Amino acid sequence: MIAGVGGIGSPTAFLLAKLGCSNLVIFDPDRIEKHNLPSQMFRRKDVGKAKVVVLSKIIKQFTGLKIEVYQEKFSCKRVSPEVLIVAVDSMEERQKIWDSVQRLEKLRLLIDARMGGEIGRIIVVRMDNLGDKLRYERNFYSDDEALPQPCTAQSISYNTFMIASLICSLITRFARREELPKEIILDTKRFSLIKVER
Repeated sequence: MIAGVGGIGSPTAFLLAKLGCSNLVIFDPDRIEKHNLPSQMFRRKDVGKAKVVVLSKIIKQFTGLKIEVYQEKFSCKRVSPEVLIVAVDSMEERQKIWDSVQRLEKLRLLIDARMGGEIGRIIVVRMDNLGDKLRYERNFYSDDEALPQPCTAQSISYNTFMIASLICSLITRFARREELPKEIILDTKRFSLIKVER
């Protein structure tokens, strides 16, 4: 399940579908705007349409898979995921999602993907690991504390696809029951992994 199908969420959904994930569920209340086009999986003709509807059609066209869509903010009242990828725009929304999913029995893995300019950050939370949960809670801050990015650096397409690729790699390893890192920080400007915490 993916909460938010913008810069990170839309390529992640696309790549997971290309991997053959046939039970994808996506949530996003937004419609496509012109400024979304450079960094998201949408086309000019899609401006004004619902992100989840357009993305589901693109995925069906490329893979033949039909995915479940909700044109609304994430809600665990609708469905209870085993894996949740959080790719929303604000820290406030992340906090709300975290508050709502902590007691979900089926949820085994939460992946929170964040980016600003050419820096990407992925936090991995195994829901049966108290240390992971506590570490994740320490990584919340208010939206006012976030470093401002110029409009052209808020999300960059090659960065979003690299983050999406890393998320897909994490999902593959999770399915194989392999060890997962706790956090990955990627800097595409300097061509480096700043941090991979195991």
